[in-house]
Formats: sequence, structure tokens, C-alpha cells
Amino acid sequence: MNCPICHAEVKPGHKYCAACAAKLDVDVFGKGLTDPKSRLRKTGDIYATILQRALATMLDVLILAGTWLMFYGLMSLMDSTMHIGAIRWQSALFVFCSLTWLYFAGFESSELMATPGKVALGLVVLNLKGKPLEFGQATARNLLKLLSLVTLLIGFLMMLMSPLSQTLHDKLAKCVVIKKDPYSHD
Repeated sequence: MNCPICHAEVKPGHKYCAACAAKLDVDVFGKGLTDPKSRLRKTGDIYATILQRALATMLDVLILAGTWLMFYGLMSLMDSTMHIGAIRWQSALFVFCSLTWLYFAGFESSELMATPGKVALGLVVLNLKGKPLEFGQATARNLLKLLSLVTLLIGFLMMLMSPLSQTLHDKLAKCVVIKKDPYSHD
């Protein structure tokens, strides 16, 4: 028997796919999976909710804001002593963009598989095969967040209608955000 999401082999009687953590509905006799579309509607216990993801993002923004403020304070101090005001804004913008990119892509492709905000809420980001993201895939996912933003946040709200709770950037980058230990309630 194979998982209808990632097509990995699933042992009979298992409630979750070991490869992608998708919840599996097994019929009464344990002979096979029920309709995948109806099964996917019941996976709220695995995939991160919009509230969890929003809270994780707020925590990450707070962490990044503190870092940005420290850098800006250092630049202001240097400006008052070295008169570098002309390059301060360009440098600050470059550092802001680089730090944001490295923060999200670096943490999501690390062993943590999540930013500190996601870790605090017990979430991880995986590819659709249930594996950790490579740095390139994590970079693509985070650059694609711009599409979710420029669609007037509709790209983020898409997760409410997605069976895997995926945002636009998750779908395009072939990722999913799940609860780190979805099996703890079994």
C-alpha cells in the first residue's frame, strides 16, 4: 500500500505515512486507504494552523527587529564619529535583506527545520516527501513569500482552502509546515 500524497510505501495498520506524516484513513479491515480527498480534510492534527504560523512569524519578526535595531544603532554610532551617512541607508537595506534571507532560509534548511518562531510553536518545514529542505529550496520558499504578499495576502490565506494547509509559496516551493510531533496524541 502506498501513501496517496508522497507515494511512499506504508505498512498496513499505520495511521500516518512515515515519509510525509500525512494522516491515513484505513478501512475497517485494514485493507487500504479511503478516498484521499476526504482523508486530507481530516489532517488538522498534523498541519500547522494559520494562527500557529502567524504567531511563529510574529516571534521571528521580533527577533529580526531586535537584530536590525542593533545594526542600525551601530551604523548610527559610526555615522556620528565617521560621517558615513550617505552609505548608511544603502548598507542598512543590504544588511536587512541579507539577514532576513539568511535567517529564514538558514534556519529552515538546518537540523531544526524551522525558524526560532516555528520551533517555539512546535512546527517544522518539510518538502512533500517529508524530508528537510535543502538551502536552495528554503531560499526559493522564502523568496516566493513575496508573491503571497503582493497578492494582498491572498497567497497566505490560500492555506485555509488547501488540504495540506499550504500557502501559495509553500505550494510553489513544494513544502509543507507541520506540527513537529503529530504522533504525540495517539
